[in-house]
Amino acid sequence: MLRATISKASDLYSQARPELVDNKKIIMATKSALQKITHAESTVDLARKCAVAADDKKASDIVILDVSQITSFADYFIVCSAPSERQVQAIVSNVEDVMRESGLKPLGVEGLETCSWVLIDFGDFIFHCFTDAAREYYDLEGFWIDAPKIDF
Repeated sequence: MLRATISKASDLYSQARPELVDNKKIIMATKSALQKITHAESTVDLARKCAVAADDKKASDIVILDVSQITSFADYFIVCSAPSERQVQAIVSNVEDVMRESGLKPLGVEGLETCSWVLIDFGDFIFHCFTDAAREYYDLEGFWIDAPKIDF
């Protein structure tokens, strides 16, 4: 069924965007669109799974913020912290592994050079892992204070 859906989506995409007839470009665009469609109804569950993956590696003060009514670039932020850069690395690695097992690849990862604040963009939700000091300094929850918190 998925193969038929991809084929149909590729046909529709090539009709809508004839300048992108190159199959590789069509396949990449189709995969990206299908990833969003496949996970559209379970975004909050995936955000929770991301939080649990962080918790499995002893992340502290884990919060899921529903930013869907405040911003258009994401529906949820998962925010957590750890006492050291090494633990931030372990948390981030586990989150990436668990999300990959769920069929999600990050659209982007920032901050791996220093590991004081690592951001992983999964499209509909964004994972933030800070060292304790960086989290206090940047105060992301204070910036998004109007966002309701989601239980996990």
